[in-house]
Order: sequence, then structure tokens, then C-alpha cells
Amino acid sequence: MREQRRREPRACRPREPRQARTLPEPCTARSWEACRPGRTRARRARDAGPRSRQDAGGQNRSDAGQQAAGPAWTQDAVEAADGIDLLPTDAALGVLRRFRPDSSLLRLAAGLARRPGHVARQAALLGAELGKIAVGRSELAPVVPRREAMSVTAEGVRSITVGSTQLRVAVRPGQPGPGAGAAAPRVPLLLVNGIGASLELLEPFVSKLDPATDVIRFDPPGVGGSPLPSRPYRASWLCRLIAAMLTELGYGRVDVLGVSWGGGVAQHFAAFQAARCRRLVLASTATGMLMVPPRPSVLRHMVTPRRHLDRGYMRQVAGDIYGGLARIDTAETADAMHDDNRVGPSRGYWYQLGATVGWTSLPFLPLLRQRTLILAGDDDPIIPLANARLMHRLIRDSQLYVYHGGHLGLGTDAAELAPVVDRFLAAP
Repeated sequence: MREQRRREPRACRPREPRQARTLPEPCTARSWEACRPGRTRARRARDAGPRSRQDAGGQNRSDAGQQAAGPAWTQDAVEAADGIDLLPTDAALGVLRRFRPDSSLLRLAAGLARRPGHVARQAALLGAELGKIAVGRSELAPVVPRREAMSVTAEGVRSITVGSTQLRVAVRPGQPGPGAGAAAPRVPLLLVNGIGASLELLEPFVSKLDPATDVIRFDPPGVGGSPLPSRPYRASWLCRLIAAMLTELGYGRVDVLGVSWGGGVAQHFAAFQAARCRRLVLASTATGMLMVPPRPSVLRHMVTPRRHLDRGYMRQVAGDIYGGLARIDTAETADAMHDDNRVGPSRGYWYQLGATVGWTSLPFLPLLRQRTLILAGDDDPIIPLANARLMHRLIRDSQLYVYHGGHLGLGTDAAELAPVVDRFLAAP
């Protein structure tokens, strides 16, 4: 029989006493943005300190004194990390470590393209849903009674026919002041609103703009008071429709301001209808499907138009998806979004989503020749601030203005942002 070997007893190492678990210190910051859920103590400390912002003129402003100037790329990398949680870890860290002015930011897009998990899932979902919508079999739209059309508050509202498409437009004619004299007329301003939003939602911003500027607004097909198109459309078709609309209204070259979803349309218009666009303003927007994405908890509320149809639901999610003042005055923001918005058919919302499925502006942003102003809020859950910094690096002649607010800045912070836009558009 085989002899069994005796195993020498191993020396037992004394177990180290378990350290007492300390609870995190309570947040003592007095500002709502420093105590947002998910903020670590390090990020709260950074947010509570002095912040510097760059205005449209390129000058840095500090809220509490001046700090010693460090490498410019360090702050950009830290700010970009705010919205980069969902990127692949290795790719994200590799990009952030080399986030310098002379580096190619297309690596950031490459990192998104390698593993676009939720982006791919949403694209597949929207593609399948558009097929159902085309035959009237969509089941994702919530069963919520539609609200009745609201009374129009914008001035100069009328319906026009562009080709075979009917559009609801609003034109505010410019009114030069008494001291204008023989000054050259201002270039008209075209506004392209966000997804599911009618032209009325931009009224607070329009009222703060220079009255000497013609302001043109419209409801995209299937949104607000514009009838639903016969079939889904793409961003390229919508840009051609906008150019034809301007011709029908008697306008040639205009300045273009796009908000959120409308910012993507404005980028496409500036690139492929360049002769009709003099200057470009991008507010709370990104580069399309290849972008620094929002959190899935925010993205899931954007896939359906329920927030535009159900006031109670809007009150529940407004603070989480819009940020800024909506975190404090949630009920007031939700009521304003409903009272000032003319809701169109749910299919129009799906058509807007489908118009930008698979679309991205990354390849042509470096080719834009228009002077561009980028407006971004420092608490925008839908469009993280890193997207604005990415566009600022890719667009050659661009300026970045970061305001203290959320996704609805043009409405909640119109008194601050309207003069910024006016100065940019009026500059020689």
C-alpha cells in the first residue's frame, strides 16, 4: 500500500482585526448641484470650490477669486470625465490621459464606436419601431389621453405650404430702435427647437432677444401644429425643407440656433446648406449617435413622448432629466412645459427620433466654416458637458459658454443667455 504522506500543518496567520466602517460625512454644501445623488465627496469638494467660466468674448470669469493657472488640458479632462461613465474603461482612461489641445479627439468617438452598448440597442429598437409606425402597429407609445391644442401665444403664427408639406411657422419682424438711423439691418435668426417641443416653448427666449432681429420659428412635420408627414424622414430631407421654407418666407442667408435635437439639425444645415447659414449657435446639443451619452436612467425617459403628454409623469421626472432649476422648481417647470407646449401626435415624436438614428456630425464638424457659439449647462443630465467641449475642439472657429443651469437653459436662463447670443450675432 502506498504510504500516506503526512502533511505538515501550516502556520496559521493571525487574522487582522476588521476595521470599523465609517459612514460618509453629511454634505454641508448649500447649493443643490453639490448635493446631487451620486456625487462623491471629492466631486462635491471640487464643485463647491471656485469655478471659472468662459464667456462668449473668450474672457475667463471666476466666481470666487482667481486660481493658479494649471495645464489647460487637465481641467478639460476632468470635466470630460463627468459624463464618460458608460464608456469602456480602458478606452476612456486612455483618451482622458491624452486629452490635450494637440491630440485628436476622434479617439473619443472611436471609444464610443467600439462598444456602443446602449446606443446600439436604442438604434435597433427605434429601427424596429419605425417599421411598426409605418403600418400603424406601434405598441410602445403610452396610452395617455392627448391634450387639447393650446391657444397660440407667439406672434406672427401662420401655416404655409412648402412643396407638398404644410408647416406652422412664426415670424417676429425686426423693429429697429429710434436711434438705429441708417444702420445695416440685422441678419434674421432661425430657431430649431428640441424633440417634441412646439415653437411656443421658445417664446421666453425670443422675448429677450434684440427686437431689431427678425426671428423665425417653425414646428417640424408632425410636431405642434404641423401636420404629420406621410412617411418617416431623415435630417438631410428636413434641412432641404427648411431651406425651401426660408425661400418661401422671402429670406436668404440667416443665422441658425439649434436646441438639443434641433442642434443636430442645425449642424447638418450649416454643413450641407452652407450658403444659407452665416453663423451657428448650438445650445444643449451633441454630435448625434456618437456622443458622450447620458445615464440609462435618463435615456429611458427620452425614448417615448410620455413626458409631453402626461403632466403628472412630467412632474416626476423633470428634475432628473432636465437638471438645473427643474431640480428645485419641479412642479413649476413641468407646468410650464405643458402650458406652453402644443402637443402633436405621438408618431411625430417617433419620426423625430428616427430622423437622427445612425446620424453623427463628427466627420464634418472640422469642416464647418461658420463662426459658432456653443451654449452648455453645467448640470445637464441629457447632454453631459463633455459633449460641448468635444464640439468646441472640433469646430475651428467656435466659442464655448458654460452657464450655471440645466437642459432647459434657453427658457429658465433666458435673461442671461439672450444677451450672450445677441452679442455673438452682432459682432463684426
